[in-house]
Amino acid sequence: METINFEKLTEEERNLVETAIKAREYAYNPETGRLHGAAVLTFSGKVFPGSNFYSSASQLNVCAERAAVLCANSSGSRDIKTVAVVGDEGNLLTPCGICRQFFFGLTEITGRDIEVICVNKDKSEIIKTSILELFPFPYSDNSSHRG
Repeated sequence: METINFEKLTEEERNLVETAIKAREYAYNPETGRLHGAAVLTFSGKVFPGSNFYSSASQLNVCAERAAVLCANSSGSRDIKTVAVVGDEGNLLTPCGICRQFFFGLTEITGRDIEVICVNKDKSEIIKTSILELFPFPYSDNSSHRG
């Protein structure tokens, strides 16, 4: 895991972060007002946005990260390379446990780890990590996996 400045990200990563920030504009969360955006980049170079959508029935909530993956999947893409996650002003956001498990499932599909870029809305705080670093002991039916 590394802390990094926005300018040190690659152009591709900066574009991904900007897409996540834009996606945040479409977030819906009347309960807490916390609005999150995400974007995923596929190995084929496609970018898909996602925003959180919360309901008063918490079991129906959808995090921005999963929304982005579902957008990609609905377009025929599951080869996720990188995910950018954007929280509120001053609020660095990392994927929740459900999203971490969800992304782990994608690593089982592709056989590759997924880079994770976590950013606050004003881009003053950024960390780069990976899903396996964030979630070292995931649940897996695959007994050969280290978790």
